[in-house]
Amino acid sequence: MSEYPTDQILDMIEALGDPSKLDLSEARLGRRADLSGIDLSEETIQRKYKERGWPKDGKDPPWYSTTAQGIDLRGANFHGANLRGANLKSCNLQDANLPSCDLREANLSETKLQRVEFSNAQLQGARLRGARVDRTQFRDFNVRTVGEEQHEHYGEAREVYRDLKANFKSLAYYNDARWAYLKERAMDRKSHPWYSPFWFISWIENIFTGYMERVWVIILWLAIWPLLFDFLYWQVGGVTNLLGNPPPPVSPLDYLFFSLRTMVTLAYSDFTPVGAGQWVAPLEGALGIIFLALLGFSVAKRIARD
Repeated sequence: MSEYPTDQILDMIEALGDPSKLDLSEARLGRRADLSGIDLSEETIQRKYKERGWPKDGKDPPWYSTTAQGIDLRGANFHGANLRGANLKSCNLQDANLPSCDLREANLSETKLQRVEFSNAQLQGARLRGARVDRTQFRDFNVRTVGEEQHEHYGEAREVYRDLKANFKSLAYYNDARWAYLKERAMDRKSHPWYSPFWFISWIENIFTGYMERVWVIILWLAIWPLLFDFLYWQVGGVTNLLGNPPPPVSPLDYLFFSLRTMVTLAYSDFTPVGAGQWVAPLEGALGIIFLALLGFSVAKRIARD
């Protein structure tokens, strides 16, 4: 429970005359401010606005945001504060200082977060639907899933991750942008029923290519395919040795050697497919061409971006 009631926060801003002068940072207080569960949502602020008899002399209070219709906390300093579970819906937090804050399960939907400092903040489960992020600093932030994903609102979560991706790209934080893109694609898939063609195609794309963002996934499959086809050739006896008369038996290493050469589409010399192997070899060659092309495209994409 917050040690600062909503009315006390409003009184402090009124006394200071400017929300940017509000300083509840750990450095100033000598301890971590406890604002857990505080309600500064648009609905509460609208009610307080009327209860306090505003406007007065045709003026609005310094804590009221006419653009966000909620509380104005522009430039306020909450460094290190505990805001876990706080309801900050529709707050104007532009240029606010919130590094190292605990914002787990906080409601930040429809807030103005332009140029907010969130470095090292904990945002696990925070709701960010409709939040405006632009040049917002999320370096080293701690979040695996946003609140929309936790509540299985996958369509809304997709939009949140899309906005985070755009923000990270604008700051050249490409690793964070890649994380947000992968989450966006995952939410896009989950927003469709599992039996739909879109879900299946997206699932296949993730399993085999990592949505073209995880290069290691493609490399892993390039290592797995020859082993799988090696076993298949061995099971059907689909390879014969062209050297010798009669030809010597094909060893397990020979099958693997043949599979590797087929995967990278090198010409045969001493081995050739026979029987069922004549159908298997072209399939492996086609997969090799496809996955090598995917690898080249994925690597080139990352080089061009980074």
